[in-house]
Amino acid sequence: MELRDLVLGDSLGVAVTARGDLLAWGDGYDPAAIVPELILSSKNIRSVQISQGRIYALTDKGDKIYSIPGSRKEMQAVQEKEQDKSWYFSIFTPYRKTPAFTTIKVPLGTFESIKQIVAGYYHLVILTSSGKVYTCITGSKPVYSTEGQLGVPILLGDGEPGSIAPERLHEVATLRGVKIVQVAAGESHSVVRDDRGQVWSFGSNSHGQLGLNYTIETAFIPIPSIIPLDKLYNVKGNADVFCEYIAAGGNNTLFSIRNRKSNLADLWISGSGLHGQHGTGRYLHMQGVPIRVKSLSGIQEYCETDKSYKEIPIRYISIGKRHLAAVLDNATGVDSKVQRELLIWGGNDWFQLGNGKRSNLPRPDYMNRFLSTLEKKPKKKPVAEGEETVKFVNDRQHLGAGKSKKGGKIEETVVCGDYGSAVYWKC
Repeated sequence: MELRDLVLGDSLGVAVTARGDLLAWGDGYDPAAIVPELILSSKNIRSVQISQGRIYALTDKGDKIYSIPGSRKEMQAVQEKEQDKSWYFSIFTPYRKTPAFTTIKVPLGTFESIKQIVAGYYHLVILTSSGKVYTCITGSKPVYSTEGQLGVPILLGDGEPGSIAPERLHEVATLRGVKIVQVAAGESHSVVRDDRGQVWSFGSNSHGQLGLNYTIETAFIPIPSIIPLDKLYNVKGNADVFCEYIAAGGNNTLFSIRNRKSNLADLWISGSGLHGQHGTGRYLHMQGVPIRVKSLSGIQEYCETDKSYKEIPIRYISIGKRHLAAVLDNATGVDSKVQRELLIWGGNDWFQLGNGKRSNLPRPDYMNRFLSTLEKKPKKKPVAEGEETVKFVNDRQHLGAGKSKKGGKIEETVVCGDYGSAVYWKC
């Protein structure tokens, strides 16, 4: 089945079908539901996020964001409340089933649309096509305070109940005049990238996830601050280096930084490393200054056609609560079909790495080839004493790409959730 998007929460899973309809499943939705169920149709949804038990769905046109209860029980409660009208309303007004969703109104200009939405544990970050950034608290209840992830200093929290209303948008004023092209969100922090290759971060810095050293003064940073990427390469200014991709999740942030001199991209990470998220082979509680993931930096392969080495860029990275997955953009294999390599690392306490083990993996490793119930398991030959075993390339899992029955482009996509992972055909 082809999907537009897929998100795995703690106890709730949501998918967007090829038609733009929403499916939901899991104990958080309904413990009695054993298969995904249709919860929203005919809205042409493009992407979806989960936060505080609610589903946030962005339309394909980028003109609306729907806020939908994540549980069937709450959906029914909303509908029953709206249907409990007076006898006059019931007699003189035709009956229509009340939808359980609300719409988050984003102030858009002429020809402006919503480009991207990302969600943290209890906040939502919205990026428009003009480069503006809006944030809000998620869920259905007001909060007492925030950790600065909204990017609005006055909303750090005054300790009074109901001081910050949910789903009320706030423009990040510090970023006015800056063209933002990508946003990412961790559990309690936000990261944005501008068109000049600079990275701004704000929110909780409890594990150094903002890419800045942790001190008492920098524990929470409510104002977007530029991460000094030039210091990672000992150069002055960002003339020689720029960020071309960001990703965030849990208490971690990843940066793909290109060095103009070598014309190669390096992968850097900051934040928690207690479960091996840093990919360096070490387990560090926190890391403020980003450290390089060497095995995923400056990757090259020899091209027989051109008789030269060519870069293998990282196509994208998915970050869960404690584990990560990277997909390389080495698009061609020995059979000339798309064969993108998949690497995994980090926490594995819930078998989320899919390698059949439960121990954490502190370094990126290739994913083993997926098992199929239709395949016959090959007989293993006994290994003689002293004989070395070799992991062949064919034993690695590759993600393919191609065309759907309707002729559209599709590709296998990996997604890391809170405590699980999945691979699906993205259309």
